[in-house]
Order: sequence, then C-alpha cells, then structure tokens
Amino acid sequence: MDFPKLLSSVFLYEYDKAAGDFRMRLAGNTIAEMLQTVKAGALLSEVFPPNVHPTMLERYRRVCFQRSVMHNIGNVFHQMGGTGIGERIVMPLLDEHDEPNFFLGATMYPLPDDTPRPPHQPNSQIVTYTPL
Repeated sequence: MDFPKLLSSVFLYEYDKAAGDFRMRLAGNTIAEMLQTVKAGALLSEVFPPNVHPTMLERYRRVCFQRSVMHNIGNVFHQMGGTGIGERIVMPLLDEHDEPNFFLGATMYPLPDDTPRPPHQPNSQIVTYTPL
C-alpha cells in the first residue's frame, strides 16, 4: 500500500553482458537528486565515480549472480561525499529467460530519527546479503 510513496527512492538496472556492467533503466527523483549523474541508459561506471564503481559493481553482481538480497545501513553515500545515515535494499529480478540480469533497489536517505542505527562510526556501513 505504501509503495507509491517509495517510488522516488527506487532504482532498476539491467546487466549489459557486452559492457560487463549494469545499465540504468529507472531511477526515482530522490535517487537522481543524490546522484547527479543518473540518466536512463547510463552504465553503473558512468553513474558512480571511479573510486566507488568497483565496490558497487561487486555488490550488485553478488545480488544478481549469487541471487541474494542485499541490505545496507549506515553512511551509504560516504564515498560520494554524503554525511547522513541511510538504508538500502537491493534484490535480483529475472529476465524473460529466468536469468537474474536485473536488480531492483531502494535507498532511503536520510532516515527518520527513530530508525535503529549501526554502531557510531562516521564512515561506517553494515552490508548483509541474504541468499534466496
């Protein structure tokens, strides 16, 4: 019932085998405001700077190709210069051949004051993967 309220925080990528990278298919307004480089059709390497891209690529490959749900909480935009606390969830989606070549995610940033936080470390994140 609350999903329409979250649409501005949702993103969708598709794996581009030729590029060995993920291609942006959808990004909500909140995501586009946080990442000024977001645009439909952009590769993950065009969205994230070179110091961040390898981390994000590894995480999203794990989500898709190990069929896991990823959750992270903490300073989710630290490498991008962000200072607040956020939370992200990402899950694989199957293509028409039942291959996990897409992922759908949402990032909430900043979180309300009553949200449980990881132990205080200014640049910390807790990243967990749950196999499907």
